[in-house]
Amino acid sequence: MWYVVWTTTGKEEQCRVMIERKCDSNTYDRLVIPKNSIKKYVKGIWTTTETKLFPSYLFVKSEEIEAFAEELKKVTGFLQVLQNDEIFLPISPEEEKFLRRFLETEEVLPESYGVKEGDQVRILEGPLVGMEGLIKFIDRHKRMAVLEAELFGRKVEMKMGLEVVKCEKDTEG
Repeated sequence: MWYVVWTTTGKEEQCRVMIERKCDSNTYDRLVIPKNSIKKYVKGIWTTTETKLFPSYLFVKSEEIEAFAEELKKVTGFLQVLQNDEIFLPISPEEEKFLRRFLETEEVLPESYGVKEGDQVRILEGPLVGMEGLIKFIDRHKRMAVLEAELFGRKVEMKMGLEVVKCEKDTEG
């Protein structure tokens, strides 16, 4: 099952390295920090950068979460498996279905491409295909979409790279 590990924002990579170095690898199967590609305009040039989809969170796949949580005590810094009343909370089946595209790869998710049709954007290619309903805001100048989803018991915003490649004009006859 997948679980969420909460840590300090900006320290996710450092924490992953420490977990891999100090924790028994038999207590977990995978440790993932989902990332994506976003283009930024820097000094007159569009450059591709990597951003974390969920700052402050790491995702761990483990069948022995109690043993993994005990191993986390070996790591200095703030790391905690999300729990409720001393019970570790796995990602719900609905959340896992949604997150699968982010957790099944250790690669950085590529930018998505879409077209604007009237007031709607249709995603043609990339990880946002089929997720149009979750798009809260599109910033075409920054080539980015902000998605809002219910995860970990609260609303979470995710910034994803989105290039709207052309605008279709409404044809009224």
